[in-house]
Amino acid sequence: SIVHVVTALEPFVAYPWGGARHPLVLSRSVRGWVTAALVQDCLSRSASGFTLREHRASSELLLKELQASRAGHQALQRPLTGDIVEGPLQEQPSSPALRVLGLPGPAPSTPLPPGSAPLALMRPQGQLRCCFVPVSAAIDFEVLRSRCAAQLAVAEQASCAPAGVNPKRLVSPWAGLFCVEAKAAGVSSASSFWARPASELMEASIALQSQTPQALVLAPKGELAAPQHWQEPLASKQGVLFWWCIRAGEAPELAEQRSAAAAAEVSQCLLQGPEQDAPWEIVDVPAEVRAQVEKEAQAAGPPEGYFFDGNQYIHQTDSHCSREHPELESRLMAVVTSHNAELAERSAVIQEALRLPIFAVRPPPPGPASAKPPLGRSSRPPLPGRGRGAGR
Repeated sequence: SIVHVVTALEPFVAYPWGGARHPLVLSRSVRGWVTAALVQDCLSRSASGFTLREHRASSELLLKELQASRAGHQALQRPLTGDIVEGPLQEQPSSPALRVLGLPGPAPSTPLPPGSAPLALMRPQGQLRCCFVPVSAAIDFEVLRSRCAAQLAVAEQASCAPAGVNPKRLVSPWAGLFCVEAKAAGVSSASSFWARPASELMEASIALQSQTPQALVLAPKGELAAPQHWQEPLASKQGVLFWWCIRAGEAPELAEQRSAAAAAEVSQCLLQGPEQDAPWEIVDVPAEVRAQVEKEAQAAGPPEGYFFDGNQYIHQTDSHCSREHPELESRLMAVVTSHNAELAERSAVIQEALRLPIFAVRPPPPGPASAKPPLGRSSRPPLPGRGRGAGR
């Protein structure tokens, strides 16, 4: 049986949309059911100074709200594991009476008094939904980060409708999205990956199939540090997990739209082969390359049968004059031939690499976006800390 429950909250997840508090924050820290509520710091180390200041302000606000909702009892900020073991976990478990009083509604066996207001209105109106898109192919994390950040911005706009705008007009499959978690094989940037020399591309592509999966946790206000221990389904599978907080009584078709939108978004983030460059002709030689070839030709001096008067090249037999070195065209053609040969070799390596399973496999259809998180250890949403909590 469960003796103690410790919930850990990340400030950028607790306040995902502007200054609006997540609808499920306080319901995850009810005194009597939750022994201690912790304010954790999961901010990415690469965060900017402005993000750090915003995160610090959100942490202070979250701690105050937790202390107020729990009457100051066991609301802690970034405690050490030993402090939790020696503190909250030493307390006696809450009595059934206290747990009943901790709920906003009455006990199941207690009938509502006649004429009383429905206490169900006091219960959280938000519902947690997730959609997992399994992925077997390599992901371009630069694209994934950019596209997910754009959809999180859409969710923030939908949750904070400007004055005079009907919120119903902002209905979107991304409304309510507050966190995206990803664990998969992939590259930080497709452009830098394909920019490798042809001699290294195949080896790098093969290494993708056995490399340690990359991780990403993204909230509307920025990137968070990935957990040390993932929960299911990411504990045993690779893919992208989208988290929504939706309102009760939403239209049924929105669940299907969320599922389809999540699958389409991930499919756009799969690592694709680079665009093939067209072969060069002499007119395609870059100006800086052409200037270097001209400099080398001038340094070599005029070819046999020509002399240079300091301004132009003159043929000794027919007195034909030219400001360009007589061998410039042949030298440029050699550059073009070499470049095109390297281009053909590079293209062949890329095509061979793209036949590897890490590029050929595409993600299967995702699970239903409206489904509640699976039961068991994985049923805890990322809001209480996604499995990190006190053990971090």
